[in-house]
Amino acid sequence: MDPRLYEACRTGNLAALRDLINQDMSILHEVVRGTGDTPLHVAARFGDPILAREVLQHRPDMAHAINLQGLSPMHLAVANRHLDAYRVLLDADHSNLCFLRDRDGRTPLHYAAMNGDFIALSLILSRSPRSAETLTDRGETVLLLCAKYHRFETLRDILRTPAFRNLTDLINQPDNNGNTVKKLVNVARRPELAEYLQQQDEDEKKHWIDFLKISRNATSVVAGLIATAAFNAGLSPPSRDKSDGQAAIVASRVHTAAFKVFVIANAMALMLSLSILVIDIVIVPFVPASFLELAKWTRRILWGSLAMLLVAFMSATRVVIPHTGAHSWLVWYIWSLGVLTVLLLLVLVCVMKIFYSGALPQENGARIPEENRDRIAQENGARIPEENRARIPPRPWAVVADVNVR
Repeated sequence: MDPRLYEACRTGNLAALRDLINQDMSILHEVVRGTGDTPLHVAARFGDPILAREVLQHRPDMAHAINLQGLSPMHLAVANRHLDAYRVLLDADHSNLCFLRDRDGRTPLHYAAMNGDFIALSLILSRSPRSAETLTDRGETVLLLCAKYHRFETLRDILRTPAFRNLTDLINQPDNNGNTVKKLVNVARRPELAEYLQQQDEDEKKHWIDFLKISRNATSVVAGLIATAAFNAGLSPPSRDKSDGQAAIVASRVHTAAFKVFVIANAMALMLSLSILVIDIVIVPFVPASFLELAKWTRRILWGSLAMLLVAFMSATRVVIPHTGAHSWLVWYIWSLGVLTVLLLLVLVCVMKIFYSGALPQENGARIPEENRDRIAQENGARIPEENRARIPPRPWAVVADVNVR
């Protein structure tokens, strides 16, 4: 890179930068030898928002440039706590910049978490809430990085902010080594934060229990309706009128395969719906500890009952509607609707499983290496045996988290 361009970007000399651009527009394509920094990288590294905005006006694509360390200008601005600089970058293209990853899979949001920069965290999350779902290559969440880098005050502020309430789902999410936020907080001997996390977990469980209680009432109502419909259908099986022009003969067609399928499916729908009512009325009041598990099972049984009711209805139409003549197409129309309904339900279930699989709170264990346990305890004032001190590794994040990237 031309030394004049580097000096202008480093010192924030806007007039010098404009003179260089007017002389040769291609000068903005130059990079720093050895680091691969673009002019925007240099401006972001030293935190000049006016210069960064000027570079973006001429080269907006430079916001996505990556240097030899795998860092974007956004990474450098956040790592060096330059608030105005990363505001300018977010205004340029917040939808994509928040998801840029370095060599370790860390986004600018992860750098903000490692620095304990609550302002940067708030700004990025407000612009791109989905960025909180991004994990590092080690499976670390933004909350887990706060705990690993001892940014406990920032972690507490995030969890207490109503706008970031959805991040509480990440509390129990482990990384690739099985570490969770709660376990790291306990190891670091922060009882007040551990108690707060435990209360958050209990509140989350209580919320889901209340939701499942309401859902349980709806499930019981639906099961009762299915049982009523199946019972009535069993007492009045399907039949159709055959007219020869002189008399009407009611034939039940019990010898057909469709009628046999109807009887079997209708009976299964009745039995499954009755089993749901038995679970809700008899079992749940006496086994409250298993409420969540029983609620899951009643939902699964309800799905089976609905499926059997649909099969019974489709079989009944096969019995009732004539197979030939002007109305024969109705049978295939109804069957097509039934198959389409089943396919749509399967797609809906798959989509819900993908997006909401981690909704219910779960307990996850953690496996923290002994040497890391000793290091964390030492940093919190605990006495470590002499034989254990030699194996304590240095903090691998010190350069990134606590020292400006130069």
